[in-house]
Amino acid sequence: MIREEEYDDLCRLTVEKCEDGHLTVVCTVYGLMIHGIACEEAEFERVYESLKKELSVVFKREGNVLDREEELSELLNRYATAKVYKRKILGECK
Repeated sequence: MIREEEYDDLCRLTVEKCEDGHLTVVCTVYGLMIHGIACEEAEFERVYESLKKELSVVFKREGNVLDREEELSELLNRYATAKVYKRKILGECK
């Protein structure tokens, strides 16, 4: 694990290094979902900060985060790739 941050007990962002040299930004929204985003090392900081900023806007709004599943899914799907899950399942990320 390279980096890990938690946002108001609602979400955790973790950065992991994979054997192939890519980085994976894993976003866990507690009680709702886990999404992974594969990045080249050169772009990971931009992706990480952009994701963090977009998530903070969603989390700052009034109401229950669990009621925002569709909105969060759409946001995270803009970043996510199926390749990440394959690497995670194979245990290639640390």
